[in-house]
Amino acid sequence: MKFLTPSIFSENITCAYSTVGYGDIAPFREKGDGLVDHLSDTILSNRDTFLSEIQITREQLVELKQFHTDKVVLVQNRDCGVGYIAVADAMITGQKGVALSIVTSDCLPVFFHDPVLDVLAVAHAGWRGVYAQIVPKTLTRMHSEYGSNPAGVLVWIGPHIAKDSYCFGESHFNDSPANEYFESLGGVDHKDGLFCVDLAHIVRTQLIKAGVLEKNIEVSDVDTKHDDRFYSYQNGDRTNNMGVIMMK
Repeated sequence: MKFLTPSIFSENITCAYSTVGYGDIAPFREKGDGLVDHLSDTILSNRDTFLSEIQITREQLVELKQFHTDKVVLVQNRDCGVGYIAVADAMITGQKGVALSIVTSDCLPVFFHDPVLDVLAVAHAGWRGVYAQIVPKTLTRMHSEYGSNPAGVLVWIGPHIAKDSYCFGESHFNDSPANEYFESLGGVDHKDGLFCVDLAHIVRTQLIKAGVLEKNIEVSDVDTKHDDRFYSYQNGDRTNNMGVIMMK
């Protein structure tokens, strides 16, 4: 299997998440501080292979210069196929044929569909983005732009690093105020001198608090750190997996 798909979305939605089977699709810069500015012919060819298998073209793809922000942008047809359109980590659209893409390597790829109003969104949620409320802010933008009711929105949290793979020395718990917030949502376990952070649980809790129904949330059980089908930053990989969602 070269890509994963969720079961929660209807047949008129194309949604897929790539594996290492496609090769390098979205590398980090050498220092690991964001994505590379220019893509080689090999990387573009790898992307094209993935996209063609899910019946999407490069000309339909919309890309963000992801940088762990809380910025959500509105996307139109004119944004397709032009490369990075903004420094942001989430985007929404109400237009068909617009393929929203996100790249992650242990961070959470979060995909949204409002089947009542036909609105799509995608968000890149690492610990910084989770703490900055990127996922609830995406829902807020869907509501403000299109009137989406969170209770009617379907969500897929794609492959990501699992709690037991995302652990740190207990002495570092107070290094960031984010950890106290994560713990307040039941997303931290303390054991054997370590604290482990469950980002998927935290995002799921944020979604429910924002009005999304529990039955409308699908969470992938893939742990990217321990599943060799996926790139993992924690394992030393310096490239990403790609997720895409589009209305046909």
